[in-house]
This record gives sequence, structure tokens and C-alpha cells, in this order.
Amino acid sequence: MSTAYLFIAHGSRDPRSQTALESLAQQVQTAWARDHNAPAWIATAVLELAPQPLHQQILTAIAQARSQGAQHLILLPLFLLPGVHVREDIPHEVALAQAMGDRPLPIAIAPYVGSHLGMTALLRRQFALYPHRGRILLAHGSRRIGGNQPVEAMAQRLTAIPAYWSVQPSLPQQLQRFVTDEQTHWIIQPYFLFPGGITDAIAQQLADLRPQWPNATLDLGIALSDTPEFIPLILDWMHQPDLTLS
Repeated sequence: MSTAYLFIAHGSRDPRSQTALESLAQQVQTAWARDHNAPAWIATAVLELAPQPLHQQILTAIAQARSQGAQHLILLPLFLLPGVHVREDIPHEVALAQAMGDRPLPIAIAPYVGSHLGMTALLRRQFALYPHRGRILLAHGSRRIGGNQPVEAMAQRLTAIPAYWSVQPSLPQQLQRFVTDEQTHWIIQPYFLFPGGITDAIAQQLADLRPQWPNATLDLGIALSDTPEFIPLILDWMHQPDLTLS
């Protein structure tokens, strides 16, 4: 085993997010061993709300990976959008880890998972489970200028309408605008990796909204990590051909 992998997620106060992250690592390890007839070393870390800062978690991963014979470490950011965390925070923490480590291990940062070409196909299959429905892609949303452009581009590729949890246009606004007598059946697909407090709140919001449209069907999709296509996507994502080790 020459390569070790570190999944990096955002972090959450909801313990289900950490459980889902650990479960993902276990499932990927099992699938990797099945497909390659060899083990993979995979650890997890989070950027926020952890007992240790990310650079300390990276140093721990380096030590553990080296003890297993790994020659380099690939960091896999579990983020859907190229925000500040992906562009600045993670590289900064990697630089801190490399400066502090007395025996640095070559590190590469993979492109964030939302950039993988298979993400569009995964979402398209989720929407296809509900044929002849209007489609809404519901993301968290960013207040940064241009921050929601990737969501809008993804929605366009999927023939879906974008909506956001934290900014406008919100899910209630888009439903008010687009639920009509001609289009009463809708599927709302959350653009979230893991189930947690926000996906629970979305489900509750949708339940509260349904009485406004008693003749409409408003269904809610599942978090991406719960889809059967997610593990194959992650396995493909781990095969990065052009990563630069530093």
C-alpha cells in the first residue's frame, strides 16, 4: 500500500454527520478491497467543530499512514462547492501540517467531490426515480458573489430549478412561483452530502408547506451519501491521475 487517503468533511454538531462520515470510509474500504483484492488505508477528518484543528488531524493521519507503509497521502475534500473552505482553508491547514511535521509525507489535495463528472449523473438518476415531475435542486446557498453559480449550472444541466436553504430564492419562493395547475407533481432533491439537522429542517419545512397546495405532490429526495451510486462515485474519485504531491 503506497497511497493513503484522508476524507475531509466540513464538520457538524449533529453526531449523525460524523457517523455518516465514518460509515462512508468503512464502506469505501470494503468496496476497494473487493474491487482491488487489496486493502486501502482511509481515515477521516473534519475542518470545523473537532477537538483538534485540521492540521493536527492531518499530522495524526500522516503518522498513522506512515506506520502502515504509505509513501504519500491524498486528501479528498468532501465538499460540493468550491467555496472558501476548498480554495483557502484546507490548503492553509495542509501548509501548517507540513511546516510542523518533522518527517513530512508527500501530500496531494484532490479536487472537491462536487467537481466530479459523476455527480451530474448521480443527481440525474435520483430525479429519474420520479418521472414526469418538476425538479427542484435544493442547496445550502452562499452569500458570496458568484457562490451559487455552480448550483445554477448543475440545475440547468438537470433541467431543474435551483432553490436555497439559507439565501433566496428559497424553497417556499420557488414552489409559490412554479407549482401550477399544469405542473402539480414535484421532486425536491437536496444537494447535501449527509443527512443531518438541515435535511431534517427541510423535511419539516416541506411538511408545513404541503397544505398550501393540497392537490400537489411534493416529494423529497435523500441525501447524496444515502444513494446507491455514491460509493462507486467515491471510488472513481479516488483514482486521480494528475495530482501533484507537495
